[in-house]
Amino acid sequence: MRYSYIFPRLFVQLMLLPLVLLGLLTGCGNDEEFLIKCDIKGLGNKGVEIFYADRGLHRASFHPADDKVTLRGSSQEPVFVDVFTVDGEWLFGCVARNGDDLEVKMSLADPSKIEIKGNDDSRRYAAFLSANDSILRSGDAAAVNALIAREVRTNPSYISSAMLLATRFNARGYELLADSLINTLTPEARPEGVIGGFAGLVGEQLTPAVRGDVRTMTFRAAPDTVVRYVPAMQSYSLLVFVGRSKHDSIRSVLREMQSTLPKKRFTEIEMTVMSDSATWAASIRRDSAKWVQAWLPGGVAHNAVRAVQVPYVPFFIVTDSLGHQVYRGGSVCAASDTLRSRLAPYFRDETPADSIAD
Repeated sequence: MRYSYIFPRLFVQLMLLPLVLLGLLTGCGNDEEFLIKCDIKGLGNKGVEIFYADRGLHRASFHPADDKVTLRGSSQEPVFVDVFTVDGEWLFGCVARNGDDLEVKMSLADPSKIEIKGNDDSRRYAAFLSANDSILRSGDAAAVNALIAREVRTNPSYISSAMLLATRFNARGYELLADSLINTLTPEARPEGVIGGFAGLVGEQLTPAVRGDVRTMTFRAAPDTVVRYVPAMQSYSLLVFVGRSKHDSIRSVLREMQSTLPKKRFTEIEMTVMSDSATWAASIRRDSAKWVQAWLPGGVAHNAVRAVQVPYVPFFIVTDSLGHQVYRGGSVCAASDTLRSRLAPYFRDETPADSIAD
């Protein structure tokens, strides 16, 4: 009786085993792939795409049904996965590797409220974005960077800290801080597929060649002249790189510096990245600028400025008389503050004698 009971039960179990295994393979992550099961209210049947970098950029498209879709990818190491709609709207990001089985719940009506289950780092990342949504959307780079820096320093062993650094930290003008935070992370918390691209971009702006001395430059300037810039001709110089768009706020700061800083001690050179010289000339024809305005055919790859490797515009470099870069970044206000601090010893005391209290 005993054997007659065990054998049928064992037979049934063996018969069901392939079905169980098939269910496991199709219903959850395995060593060959990761799964991200999404329930996104308001998505409907709109297509979804994922992007991630694992020894190359990977892209895959998926078709939801009634707000639900299962996304699939493959990576042996943790990678950051960006999820978009087919028309380019960013939905969310997470970290995944083969074997992960994530569950995502969110609503397009309020994307800041998102819940991710399946691995701790994706859960922490989503929770941080939700809890700090107002600051992250404020546009205040200093406040956002301070928030991210505090999280990285508090949790240097979490991959979620690397995720925040790579996706939410504004490195423009904060390259040194970004580099410091990258090195704060433990080796296990900074996988290549999560922070590799960000670390590479930051590193490019910190090489000795990029931050080396600015040398003599020759370029075309208005009105139809050739200007030779020599750092040693003044105590400090401000090199301004701008694009095609209007930059009235930048020029107002330049005018203010022209009127308040000792003119014999510094110079300003505004260089426009624009392919057409006629368009550039027209853009400055009615400008009352009292500083040098130059045109860079070929953009920031122009021979005169290629060595300083301008990463974007607008961009600002302050140099001393030896060509040393004392400021390099994307903030005209920070450049102005640097100049004022450096030129402070040269300011004349113009306070009238009769205004001094006895």
